[in-house]
Amino acid sequence: MSVKYYELCQNLYKEFEMSEQKIREGKTKNARNSLSIMKIRYT
Repeated sequence: MSVKYYELCQNLYKEFEMSEQKIREGKTKNARNSLSIMKIRYT
């Protein structure tokens, strides 16, 4: 495994950990609502 690939994997794992923490803390938004808002705003 190259150093670049290893660092990429490490960064990805950190992002997963941060996402899981936000889910546990209830700091998420409803995806359907968010996509609906984006559709209205950008079309």
